[in-house]
Amino acid sequence: MAVDFNTAITLTWLNSLGGWEYFTFSSRKSFGYNSISESQLQLSGFDNWDTEFIEGDALFKELRIKANETLTIRSQDVKTTQIAALARLRISVKVYDITEASTPIAILLNKGSFQYYTDQDKRRTIEFQATYPPIYIQTG
Repeated sequence: MAVDFNTAITLTWLNSLGGWEYFTFSSRKSFGYNSISESQLQLSGFDNWDTEFIEGDALFKELRIKANETLTIRSQDVKTTQIAALARLRISVKVYDITEASTPIAILLNKGSFQYYTDQDKRRTIEFQATYPPIYIQTG
């Protein structure tokens, strides 16, 4: 998922009544990666076995890295009723990124990352972190 920081993200989620709700988040986003696991191959790093066996270091070659892309999603200014509806994202069992309708992507929301911001009852925003499915980076 390579999306421009300013591209709108549309999410849909299963509500408590079994229906689907959706919302388009058009505020700036922040991307990151979480490395989950790595596979390494240990190679002998000795040029001369006789003289460097005791002092020599082994070389490690990365074979495969499993990582997840993370995205901090922020809403634009919304109404009080919209904040209440968006807060229900936190308890939904299914959330999808449907930005590209041909390929919806199931995502996990970090339930502890939800933040609500208000500015003198005029501006209200919500922010949370989403984790996308694993990607595999092969280096060797």
